[in-house]
Amino acid sequence: MPLFEWSESYCLGIAHIDAQHKQLCSLTNELHDAMAQGKGKTILGKALEELVRYTVKHFNAEEDLMAARGCPDLPQHRAIHNEFRHAVEDFQKDFRAGSLSLSIAMMEFLSHWLLTHIQQTDRRSLATVHPMTVQLTTANALCEGKRKERAQGTGQSHY
Repeated sequence: MPLFEWSESYCLGIAHIDAQHKQLCSLTNELHDAMAQGKGKTILGKALEELVRYTVKHFNAEEDLMAARGCPDLPQHRAIHNEFRHAVEDFQKDFRAGSLSLSIAMMEFLSHWLLTHIQQTDRRSLATVHPMTVQLTTANALCEGKRKERAQGTGQSHY
């Protein structure tokens, strides 16, 4: 069972960024599956290496887009990326040194960070450079509100 279930609601409306986010989700799941199946250190190391490599590639692409479009949030966004990049690189160094084994807690950290970053940080920052992101954000918020109403049993809509 995947750790991170991709949903089209995570899409930001920027095709190449959405494709990269989906790939990051897939790589996180591959690493989780290898760990859950008790794969050897070599296979886990390769999966972790690919996740780190692709994360750096994605962050660079996202930051390049934001720079090209004059996104005012770029310095803060880059700092958030750098914090995560350093955390994952530290995981990788510790894993290679044998002082860290991949754990459920680490996998949950990775998937939670990725999901939160896509749905909140990326959506907010990229909305300043891509109008479709704003439209999707509004549509998702309306859908979420309606879903909560149904879950609470009101079934009433305020639209």
